[in-house]
Amino acid sequence: MEKSQRTDIVPISSIHELLNQYLSENLLRPASVHNYRSVVAMMTRECFDGLDISLTEVTPEKLAAWRTTVLERASPATWNNYRRHLSALFNYAVMLGVLPQNPLKRVRSAPSTRKKKRTIAPQELTNLIKLLDQHTEESHSNPGLLFPHWFWRAAIKTLYYTGIRRRQLVNLNWQDIDLTTRVIHLRASGSKTHREWQIPMADELVADLEEVLRHTLAHSGNQSQEDILGRQVFQISLFHPRYKHGLMTEAQLSGFFRRLSEHSGVRISSHRMRHTLATELMRGENPDIKGVQSLLGHTDIRVTLGYIETDVSQLRHLMGRLRPI
Repeated sequence: MEKSQRTDIVPISSIHELLNQYLSENLLRPASVHNYRSVVAMMTRECFDGLDISLTEVTPEKLAAWRTTVLERASPATWNNYRRHLSALFNYAVMLGVLPQNPLKRVRSAPSTRKKKRTIAPQELTNLIKLLDQHTEESHSNPGLLFPHWFWRAAIKTLYYTGIRRRQLVNLNWQDIDLTTRVIHLRASGSKTHREWQIPMADELVADLEEVLRHTLAHSGNQSQEDILGRQVFQISLFHPRYKHGLMTEAQLSGFFRRLSEHSGVRISSHRMRHTLATELMRGENPDIKGVQSLLGHTDIRVTLGYIETDVSQLRHLMGRLRPI
């Protein structure tokens, strides 16, 4: 049976027409839209001198040659990322009936070595918190790289005790945090999977969030706690003069972690904290893999398993269960 062409769209013949139609029909995050445009721009620049070429010119041979070019300057993961985005576009073109088949079907992914997930040792996290607490003498008029220490300590502990992503942290509003019932509500707007769920607030986190709340209210004039419910929890511009007024961004959070890593010698990032949480919760006997999946918000348990790092001590403990012979 022949594929039926849709009649409700503008005729598509070029790669950029396909891209624009795809982006208009699919509800993608701004970062995803940027990635699709970047990949298409990269392909047309390196394969077709930047021209808006016809879809029929995008052949398996052209794409295979481009793969060679990409792998000469970048990692296999980079090519595989390009391939995923373009494959989605070409599959869309096949669905519309403007391409007979996906030209990437004959151009495979590049094999890549799966690196061991990186976590942060508990003692390293403890030392980082102590390092922040040593900067209590800094002031708004004389801020350092780690100022204000209580703000960044709360951010680190929130990431550690919740496992939320960087985007979710910067999207947290005070209305999402119930300090009475000790529940954190994660909204769909900050979720990678476009869903919302609730997670419990660890007892060790309550005092830090209450301190951030006190400072926020102190910088909000006559506003009450109810008045700031729609405000961002981690709004660094309220407390540090080097940040422009406005909401804290993912880039600003990553910038702090980069400075902290350089200052302490410990590699730390929001995603390492997420892997650390999953690994720590899965240590010991009878771990609750479904519970960890729910906490991290994964729809596929196989993704959760990929977040868990097993160390030699765990394997040694496991081997200790063998009966001696």
